[in-house]
Formats: sequence, C-alpha cells, structure tokens
Amino acid sequence: MEFKKPKKFIPDSIIVTKKNYKKGMRVQRGPNWIWKDAQDLSGHTVGTVIKYSHNDVDPTDNYKKSDWVIVKWEDTDEEAFYRIGPRNHDLIISKQ
Repeated sequence: MEFKKPKKFIPDSIIVTKKNYKKGMRVQRGPNWIWKDAQDLSGHTVGTVIKYSHNDVDPTDNYKKSDWVIVKWEDTDEEAFYRIGPRNHDLIISKQ
C-alpha cells in the first residue's frame, strides 16, 4: 500500500476524534491525511461519517491500535475507513 505525506488542512479546524464524532457529521481531510486523492477529490469535497467502524491496528503506525470511522464522500459516492485517533487523525469537522 502506498501512502502520501499529510497535506495541509484548514487552520483553526476541529479534529474528529472518538469522543466527538457523530453519525452524519460532515468532514474533510485532516492533519494526518495520507490517503490517495481520488476519494475526496484532492481535499475539495465533503464527506459524511456513516458509522464508527472499529478499534484495530493501523498499518501506517507500526500496527498500533487506532480508532476508525467510515466516511462516504459526497462528490464521488466512495466509502472508506479513516483514523480518528488516538495518534493519527485523518479528518476534521467540515465548515462547508
């Protein structure tokens, strides 16, 4: 699996965590985003949290435990898993 370096995210944003996520929450790529651009159109689209997925290992963080949610992206209709802590945070709460 190929991972990309994190891209810049919107300043003054709120990072999505296990404590603050909600089903239906609108999100965008966050500070630790390393996934390909196709899912969220290079950061120019908003997604919706579908559900908390699981607490499982993170292959990008030496297989340490991480919390994950599933997001459906509005412009592409793609669904994928994203980390919401405790160390890596792929998402922020959208202001759009």
